[in-house]
Amino acid sequence: ARRLDGESNNRRQTLAGTPAYMAPELFQPSQTITSAADVYGLGVMLYETLVGTLPFQDEDPMGLVNAHLQTPPPALRQKLPHVPTRVARLVRRLLAKEPLRRPALDELIATLATLEIDTFSERLVG
Repeated sequence: ARRLDGESNNRRQTLAGTPAYMAPELFQPSQTITSAADVYGLGVMLYETLVGTLPFQDEDPMGLVNAHLQTPPPALRQKLPHVPTRVARLVRRLLAKEPLRRPALDELIATLATLEIDTFSERLVG
């Protein structure tokens, strides 16, 4: 989201979002927020869609925050061995702790489009 009044909202004073889907940098007030935070959230949703559970779960809110900040996500192929390697690799990149290690939006769009095209025939209902 962007402010319409021209003011920068790259730094925030308050925490806003659903903690289970929030990128690590959103828990650190001094961090500049970029579209990489949305890429991380997409990674959480994709992981959840494929596995059926969130990558990070904790009843304690601080435990959940610490998991996003420090714990590597569970390996997708350990949970779903049949998932193609490149899908597992993409999810791992989306969930990178460091924003610069996540794919940029143009790279992400190209990767998703390629996956869509390459797997189209596998998804045809006969």
